[in-house]
Amino acid sequence: MIGDGKVVCVTGASGFIASWLVKLLLQRGYTVKASVRDPGDPNKTEHLLGLDGAKERLHLVRADLLEQGSFDPAIEGCVGVFHTASPVSFSATDPQAELVDPAVKGTLNVLKSCAKYPSVKRVVLTSSTAAVFHTGRRLTQDSVADESWFSDPAICEQLKLWYPLSKTLAEIAAWDFAKENGIDLVTLLPGFVTGPLLQPTICFSVEMILNLVNGLETYPNIYYRSVDVRDVVEAHVKAFETPSAAGRYCLVGSIAHFSQVLGMINELYPTLHLPDKCEDSSGIIPSLPMFTVSTEKAESLGIKFTPMDEDFKKAILQPGPPENFALQTVQEFIKPQRQTKLVQDENQLLENMLRTLLQELVSSAAQSGEPIMQYGQSIDDEESSQGLIPHLLDVVLYLCQREHIEGGMIFQLLEDLTEMSTMRNCKDVFGYIEGKQDILGKQELFARGKLVMLRTCNQLLRRLSKANDVVFCGRILMFLAHFFPLSERSAVNIKGVFNTSNETKYEKDPPEGISIDFNYYKTLWSLQEFFCNPASLTVAPAKWQKYTSSLTVVLDTFEAQPLSEEEGDANNLEEEAASFNIKYLTSSNLMGLELKDPSFRRHVLVQCLIVFDYLKVMTTNSLQFSCSCQKEEIKSSEERVKKLLEMTPPKGKDFLRKIEHILEREKNWVWWKRDGCPPFEKQPAEKKSAQEGNKKRRPRWRLGNKELSQLWKWADQNPNALTDPQRVRTPSITEYWKPLAEDMDPAAGIEAEYHHKNNRVYCWKGLRFSARQDLEGFSKFTDLGVEGVVPLEILAPEVRSKYQAKPSDRSKRAKKEEVKGGSQPSEEAQVASENDGEGARPVEASAAPMETDAAAGTVNTSQDGGTPPTAEEEQKLNSDTDVGQEAGQLETDGPLEPDREGVETVTADGETDAEADI
Repeated sequence: MIGDGKVVCVTGASGFIASWLVKLLLQRGYTVKASVRDPGDPNKTEHLLGLDGAKERLHLVRADLLEQGSFDPAIEGCVGVFHTASPVSFSATDPQAELVDPAVKGTLNVLKSCAKYPSVKRVVLTSSTAAVFHTGRRLTQDSVADESWFSDPAICEQLKLWYPLSKTLAEIAAWDFAKENGIDLVTLLPGFVTGPLLQPTICFSVEMILNLVNGLETYPNIYYRSVDVRDVVEAHVKAFETPSAAGRYCLVGSIAHFSQVLGMINELYPTLHLPDKCEDSSGIIPSLPMFTVSTEKAESLGIKFTPMDEDFKKAILQPGPPENFALQTVQEFIKPQRQTKLVQDENQLLENMLRTLLQELVSSAAQSGEPIMQYGQSIDDEESSQGLIPHLLDVVLYLCQREHIEGGMIFQLLEDLTEMSTMRNCKDVFGYIEGKQDILGKQELFARGKLVMLRTCNQLLRRLSKANDVVFCGRILMFLAHFFPLSERSAVNIKGVFNTSNETKYEKDPPEGISIDFNYYKTLWSLQEFFCNPASLTVAPAKWQKYTSSLTVVLDTFEAQPLSEEEGDANNLEEEAASFNIKYLTSSNLMGLELKDPSFRRHVLVQCLIVFDYLKVMTTNSLQFSCSCQKEEIKSSEERVKKLLEMTPPKGKDFLRKIEHILEREKNWVWWKRDGCPPFEKQPAEKKSAQEGNKKRRPRWRLGNKELSQLWKWADQNPNALTDPQRVRTPSITEYWKPLAEDMDPAAGIEAEYHHKNNRVYCWKGLRFSARQDLEGFSKFTDLGVEGVVPLEILAPEVRSKYQAKPSDRSKRAKKEEVKGGSQPSEEAQVASENDGEGARPVEASAAPMETDAAAGTVNTSQDGGTPPTAEEEQKLNSDTDVGQEAGQLETDGPLEPDREGVETVTADGETDAEADI
């Protein structure tokens, strides 16, 4: 590479132009020292550190434009310096401090640092065309600005053009200092710089657009001389590398009035509200007429101002499968940050470019006389090669499928392609669509482009002839049937609109020599008008009367001329199915034969049942069609029709049963439409290849998963934690209910949101503790709620009196139990009195509560009096007491959990459930 081993400095490296310059220098092999005001700010440096080669050859150095000598570390050891740092703004509250001083003093501080190091061979300064145009000359369309023009500072100051003033003074100061100190200086004068951003912050170009969108009502009356940022940085590098480069270089790629700029923006973003009026030319920025800028000197450096879409065209149409270059192309020309997804404005830009490119390819194919889908196809390998347009579509489809770009872009291109193509070429285009049906139908693409695809197909159907292009129309309809799901609302007749254009034509006047009843002929075929549009029967009583009278005549004739089994067998149903036609012929000469045809009768009678089914729904929904006489007419006519179908050979009963079943199922579709057509399809599971289907080997853990294994390891390392008394300690009810008691004190002023009584887990645990330790307090829960369970001794005096005054249901139940216990002592009390030599007494009369030890099989009662036990009994009692203590220890160590019947059970882990929850 040209820059291998060379060290250069770029000032203001986080800026718009400088970021692109750092990128290009790294690509050419240079080692770059990039100065920034805060190297630790990720918004300023992260995009630089992510560039290719930045890890090895990019060094960030802190420097400040207004701090003399701060650029010394960045410039030391460099062979070239690119000074791009300068504030950009057209409005400032303090122009001298915000624009002029940073531009002039900053430029001089950089050049002073350059003068200290002889290794610096050349300095490239980024100036602006703002330092060229404001000379005071009279400008016309014939004027040609070049590098010899210099803006007049006095004119800039008089017109308050602060940015042009800062760039002009900075460049004048730079040239004066360079001549005095022998510095090789080259200045570049770019116009309005446009192009994609590398840095996350916006530049002046984007800021200008945002200002227009954010409510401005007028736009300035000026012409913009713009240039692509990639052309600007290419000019910087060439100005440094070309030994003959000297002086100033104007960089202008195109010229457009601001109204033209707004027009281009409106094409890309039609939803934006942009100003449509031009401001008075006597405003702050004067009107500059359209004059040209000489680029001859810039072109001598080898700079070619090429539009971006030309570069994209060359890249995207290179041979090979799309996955080899598609994403790289988009990243290179649209999203240089190497991110894999485009944002909205970038998608709009890419779509506009692709549609223009597609139009150019179609135009070229038309001029060459080749089919558009074969244009550009290689003649060397016709089977494997494809035309430029299918190749372009494949690239876009690949990017959409991988979600690198917006999914609806491929559908928009296909719609444009069908609109630009002749019907002969449309068949080839539609063949491409059919071949990509599986990919286009995937949910991520279908959701974005289904309406565009429906519009494309409908436009094709309108252009086709139903008589001459029957096959192509059928292909389109079959494609739509497969492409759209069954529940797609656009394919469902939600409102039940009838196809009234399907008109049945029959003879109105009787022909000569007719041998049948022509009135009956007209009556029979006139029913088709009502079958075609049953809704007309519900709005006009006259039509209903005409329909019922005509139907009665037809049914009377069918009943008067029943068909025999022989006539039914004479009609071969298999032959009829093979020669199926959409409509029966309506010639009066065929009337006699059709009356003897069972299939003909069945068609007419089934149509009657369909109309009756529709009218039965309408009788419940329509106010105009709800009289009882009409309902009776429908019912009686339906019974007659079903009887005729049952009598029509062959297999009339089976045929009627199938028709009834079909009509019954049709109700499901009516209800489904009524409910808004909710989707009911189940998407098929995608088939995975054998390689994708291989199960990944999961890591093995000692106890099945990572969390349990870490817990087990922690327990091995901390065995004392498992035996800590505090871990298995059950708090007393006074200790546990203390927070709630404090909240109940009105003086505390606890808000309801933070009150402990609204904490369900806290209350549930407390009720468990109270059920075990304070049964009497627990019984108050039914009457007083959770606040009544709190022990009275920890309540505030005013709160305590409140809960002492209210009786509870538990006290009433207790009195009943006392009365009952006084007359019928419990079994446990009787056993205790017999063991202690005492008479029967109530259990509650004991000084201490009775404790039953089911595990030991003994009953312990309090010993507050009575006959002392003998020595043998005392020994036995002590032995039982030891056993009871061991059992009691089990109850203390293990949790007691009440089940549905109120029995307390002990868990095996030696830890109470309540404590575990805590």
